[in-house]
Amino acid sequence: MYMDSVLVAANLLSACATGTLVISTTRPCKLSNVPYLLGIPAGFGLITCGYLAETIASVGIPNTGFFLNFIYLITQTYGLLFLGFTYARRTRLRLIGESTPIELAVAVLVTLILFVPVFASPVSVSPDRLPVGIELFLRTIAVLLTCYLIYETARNWTFSQKAVEGYVVIGFVLLIVGHIGFILAALGMGIIAVFLGYEGRLVGLFMLNAVVLVGVKKDDFMMMLKRLGLAAMAH
Repeated sequence: MYMDSVLVAANLLSACATGTLVISTTRPCKLSNVPYLLGIPAGFGLITCGYLAETIASVGIPNTGFFLNFIYLITQTYGLLFLGFTYARRTRLRLIGESTPIELAVAVLVTLILFVPVFASPVSVSPDRLPVGIELFLRTIAVLLTCYLIYETARNWTFSQKAVEGYVVIGFVLLIVGHIGFILAALGMGIIAVFLGYEGRLVGLFMLNAVVLVGVKKDDFMMMLKRLGLAAMAH
């Protein structure tokens, strides 16, 4: 019972942390007058919805585990996809960052790939538990997308370090640690892996909140963009 309460609190805290990122990034992205930058708060918004679904799932409502955990993982994946596309567009990543049709094609491809394990799974799955294969599949995609965010923010390390001591890179690296912890937990590595997952996720989210909140003036949208690595040189 105590462990269940801790998990609910950790998931709710995760949702609050990403919700704060939505609020703190929306205004600066609007002030930039660059429409596609709104993909940043949109991405964090989807991740927030995912964490809220995970929070409800951790309460233990009967016959909802499969649905809620799938919603959590798929919205997290789409949220990271929004963030990745925004960085790709801003830094003009070859092909993907230079063509809207290609971005749409990639999004459709990812959608199809996401649903392959669902339809390939046995029909008689437990309504209270997401099959390990589906969970690992979705978490692996999340890891790859987060790795891309690390690449984009670390690519101009001198710039990132000058803007905010490179903390944005560290924040995304900690999210990777969280993803790895949850993957190990899905493989049956026990409570230590669960602790690693939540520790990496929460500290990473707190780090990202510090990047966009600490010492940033309300209307200084350029400072926030610089700190997130969105003002770095294009490829």
